[in-house]
Amino acid sequence: MAPKKNKLTAQLGKLIAQQQKKAPKGPSRHLPKTKAEKEQLSKQQRAQTKAKGNKDAIEAEDSVPTLESDANASLAVHDSDADDDVKPTSTPSTSTAGSKRKDIIPYTLSDSILLVGEGNFSFALGLASLLGTGANILATAYDSKQVVVDKYADAAAIIQDFESTFEGQCMYDVDATKLDKCTGIKGKAFDKIVFNFPHVGLGIKDQDRNIRANQQLLLGFFKSSLPVSNVKTEIIVTLKTGNPYDLWTIKRLAKSCGLVTKRSFPFHPDPYMGYEHRRTLGHDASLSASANAEIKNAKTYVFGTASDELMAKIDTARAEKIKKRKSKHEADAFGSRKRAKKAAGGGAWSDDD
Repeated sequence: MAPKKNKLTAQLGKLIAQQQKKAPKGPSRHLPKTKAEKEQLSKQQRAQTKAKGNKDAIEAEDSVPTLESDANASLAVHDSDADDDVKPTSTPSTSTAGSKRKDIIPYTLSDSILLVGEGNFSFALGLASLLGTGANILATAYDSKQVVVDKYADAAAIIQDFESTFEGQCMYDVDATKLDKCTGIKGKAFDKIVFNFPHVGLGIKDQDRNIRANQQLLLGFFKSSLPVSNVKTEIIVTLKTGNPYDLWTIKRLAKSCGLVTKRSFPFHPDPYMGYEHRRTLGHDASLSASANAEIKNAKTYVFGTASDELMAKIDTARAEKIKKRKSKHEADAFGSRKRAKKAAGGGAWSDDD
């Protein structure tokens, strides 16, 4: 049996030798023994890892689109939408990034509107453009027409457009504190009476005197507005914010004239196409900021002779009164027919006749 075992061992050794010849040859692995060898191996491994990472990053950069290509792709999408005449999704106008801004328009097409203190009449034109007509708008200026045209270089063209294109009406030499005495205004009742950025424009340097002068202007305006108002009239004033305007205490002045503050909101000129704020003394490029920058934080105040709650009660009471009057009229008519038929000898009849 021994020779057979030796023969088997020899064959096994030969097979192992053949497998070793087929195996790929690689560098012999030397296991570090000393501390210095271990540190050297660690450095080599870190270097290899870094090199591999750089290679992977380069390969990844070749396969991922750049920011520039993304931007071009985005533009291509928008161009495609425009070519197909796709209606874009409407988005609210914004005053600051991420915050929604809703423009409040306190005017309707059915309102009869009186504008006082117009400068170059660009607000009148912008409002008429917004409503689609100026037929119900009476726009007035404190100055004569000649002074208006001399003060504001663009006024003549604006007035022409407002009157001819939109059928608006302009008046001059109208004192906002004497509306009830002005021919063409007195005896009427307007739905909206509007004074944008009132200012005496006297160049008063003393702040206290300046404040008192403008308070007197507002008081005179409020008082003279009442005779040309009705119970539903809204008196609308827009002011800049901050001092000295906040010191005018407009709400207190309105209250002293019997008016109530119905609401207030930020004023944005954008809806009134072409509107450009003008100073009382006229346009001066060295003083007047462009693009309405002077009025970017302005606020609109809406006053009335009655609050919204009271107006709702008045409307309800008026509707009930009309309903009762109609019922009484129908009852009287029915009684008259009944008496007439009886007098004619019609005999007995029912209420259904």
